[in-house]
Amino acid sequence: MATRPASENPFPELLVNEVAAPAAAPSGKVRLYAKSDGLLYWKDDAGTEYPIDSGTGVADILDLSTAETDDTLVLAPDGLGGVEFRAETGGGGGGADDPIADVFGTPTTAYEFDAALSGWTNLGSATAQDANATVPDHYYVNKAATSSVALTGIYRASPSMPFTVITKVSDIDPHADNYCRAGSLFVGEASPGKICSIELVHNNDWYVSHDEYTNGTTFGSTVGTDHLLKAFAVPLYLGIVANSSTDIDLWYSFGGRIWRKRTDARNPSFTVGSFGIFVDPESATFGIAAAFDFVRIWNSAKTFPGN
Repeated sequence: MATRPASENPFPELLVNEVAAPAAAPSGKVRLYAKSDGLLYWKDDAGTEYPIDSGTGVADILDLSTAETDDTLVLAPDGLGGVEFRAETGGGGGGADDPIADVFGTPTTAYEFDAALSGWTNLGSATAQDANATVPDHYYVNKAATSSVALTGIYRASPSMPFTVITKVSDIDPHADNYCRAGSLFVGEASPGKICSIELVHNNDWYVSHDEYTNGTTFGSTVGTDHLLKAFAVPLYLGIVANSSTDIDLWYSFGGRIWRKRTDARNPSFTVGSFGIFVDPESATFGIAAAFDFVRIWNSAKTFPGN
């Protein structure tokens, strides 16, 4: 069988790095490249540079009016036997593979951390935190070593119940000591105050735990038996359904589509008025850091597929 020419093979994508304008193309060729303004250009063998949409006969392969300037442009099949440039999907806003959108649909409110933090209140005092900076499209939080409980993160006022809140913990600092909370989702009093959380916690191994706190510096209790994780557990999805102030369900998932219930119908003995995310080193030896991809809210009690 004859070998198929490379020019006839499909291209799933082409990533183009932004570069300074290169030298003229070799004789009889052109150069295609992207510059720091987020646009594509080509340069002929005489060294003349043209924007890709300059009316020079190649404008129809790309419409930059529909792409944000910070998007990565990819070359993908156009469904008609050819290829076209598109803005690459993904990042904080979900993308081509967004299991939460697949299972739960469009949230009432989504905090994707694609811009600087706004509207959130600090829980505790972070050593460092930002959104869409240290880790693009993520909330990044770092707390230095401390020998006592120090819940460190952000929170907002909750909607009326029932509501559902889900977060994705994309990555953590794996060098953890016992009792550290590497990624946690919570509901709490209006200005917590008392907190009810589902957490990725280290205690000789990694577990998913349901803990409750008197406030951000005082541990209350672990509710039930921790669920041991046999594999390193990020990315990890955490979910809470606040059916009422006396009926809280806590869920977790590795892939976002099949879930495990950590605690069912918990009465935390406070009036729910906030939700948020945090880490807690609780170690005099090690600090802890985490990156949260998003926090999404539905103003209803969603059904989680799983047990």
